[in-house]
Amino acid sequence: MIWRIISVCALICLGKSLMLESIQFLGYSGGVPTTNSSTSSCVIDIGGSFVLVDCAENTFINLIKGKYPLGKIHSIFITHLHPDHMGGLIPFLFYKHVIRNQSEITLYGPDNLESYLKTNFEYQGFNPSYPINVINFSRQMEYQIQNDFTIKALMVVHGLPCFAYRFYDGNKSLTYVTDTRKFDQLYKFAQDTDLLVLESTFPDGMEQRAHDKFHLSISDALEIAKTVNAKRLILTHFSPRIGQNSLSNVSYNGHPCFIGLQKTKLNY
Repeated sequence: MIWRIISVCALICLGKSLMLESIQFLGYSGGVPTTNSSTSSCVIDIGGSFVLVDCAENTFINLIKGKYPLGKIHSIFITHLHPDHMGGLIPFLFYKHVIRNQSEITLYGPDNLESYLKTNFEYQGFNPSYPINVINFSRQMEYQIQNDFTIKALMVVHGLPCFAYRFYDGNKSLTYVTDTRKFDQLYKFAQDTDLLVLESTFPDGMEQRAHDKFHLSISDALEIAKTVNAKRLILTHFSPRIGQNSLSNVSYNGHPCFIGLQKTKLNY
């Protein structure tokens, strides 16, 4: 295994402009999977190559079903180490090894991601044959990847280190925020984003419960989107207590906030 722990960005240079093109959730359930959806993971298309945000269980099989080529998935951004967000990471890396996919991959996440990976590899007798880069985020960081493409990370307020991510290609931005309560820096971080992906674990009327559990309600998410002047809001990370019928009635700026597992173009 080629293993590198680095403090500067090692996102693979693709030799062309990186443009945010689409987003597709592989799972949107919060806490536990349901018969309708796995837990948190999504694919972002940046010009024919792909990054994952979180990697819950079933991510690998859902990528296969979506016909995403593994060799073009070059980065995985882990928000935090709760199992409903990264329980599929070790299996993903293992299956990639088993099928002899040798493409380099970069993992981004909290500073305990490195030790988590090494411990799992040691106890499972797993030595990946392809290059793995690991980037450990501190409280707030920004990287310029290529030309105008930048990635920002912000530590949010959760029960353990957890990060929000903002991707910007020079023309449009996508901000992904999960597992947090409201706090001042979040509003500045998401200001004027084109697409805001926000968790909404709790239904309306449970705002205090959401705050106590380091989460947001649907009403919280709508308020944040309006305050930061987001062009579009997509909700994710729903408690099983929130029915899909109620989600279908939630909209923002004339667009539905629930997209399920459908691929959505980022054509703002």
